[in-house]
Amino acid sequence: GSAEVRVYLDTAPPAVVIKSPANNSYTRTSPIDVTYTVDGGPDRTEPANLTEGPNTVTITKADLAGNSGSASITVNLDTTPPNIPTVIDGGTATGSATQLYALWSSLDNGSGISGYKYRITESAWNGAVIAPWTEAQMITSSTHTGLSLENKKEYFFSVIAVDNAGNESSVGVSDGILVDTTIPEGLIIINGGNNTMVQNVTLTISSNDAAQMRLKDEDDAVWGDWIAYDTFLSWTLSAGDGTKTIYIQFMDAAGNMSTDTICDSVNLDTVSPAVVIKSPANN
Repeated sequence: GSAEVRVYLDTAPPAVVIKSPANNSYTRTSPIDVTYTVDGGPDRTEPANLTEGPNTVTITKADLAGNSGSASITVNLDTTPPNIPTVIDGGTATGSATQLYALWSSLDNGSGISGYKYRITESAWNGAVIAPWTEAQMITSSTHTGLSLENKKEYFFSVIAVDNAGNESSVGVSDGILVDTTIPEGLIIINGGNNTMVQNVTLTISSNDAAQMRLKDEDDAVWGDWIAYDTFLSWTLSAGDGTKTIYIQFMDAAGNMSTDTICDSVNLDTVSPAVVIKSPANN
């Protein structure tokens, strides 16, 4: 009698392909689900526990012939959120009632920053929402337009940083920026309001909201440079007797400028009066 046995020789290891997560990807959770295929078959899923930092995840499978095949990827576990963003307003005040500007920055020593989001609130960082949370991607500043802002109210930018693992920072908040659309007012007085015999005089200046000022004589075609607001200023009148007029313009911290017609005038008289004694006769 006889018998026949067929034996198949299989020396090829199974092809293991990990489909997700991607190699060198980041996650903030553990364990994770690893999806893979063997020899192009249906998807299979297995859990993998991770520790903080980079992890090598390996899937190994054997076929009926005892051949083993494997695939490995690196998965980074990052459970630490980014630093609280530093947020800086575009100044202490603005003269615009329709737009606000701010810039921000953060740091993440783990997976790195992947983006930011911001919102704008009124009066305090947790006040009425003027602009809801807006995705900014990797942009670190914004001029947000189309707003309806109220004069003499303060507004705040709040910013959250997000890292590549999906961790979100605590909220960073700006110091606040005041909306000021009111034009500053003021006045100037030359030499205390008195006429003068000398060119060097003192200007007395006052304004309700000025941060800077600039001046010019009536004969000047252009204004002088902007200087810090002060209540007293030494000034040299132009040469030649007669009426002298000095103009002043004020600018507040928001950039609002007063009219260019604020001025004062004084009479400069440097010539002594001619006195003639008519009688009695000399000697």
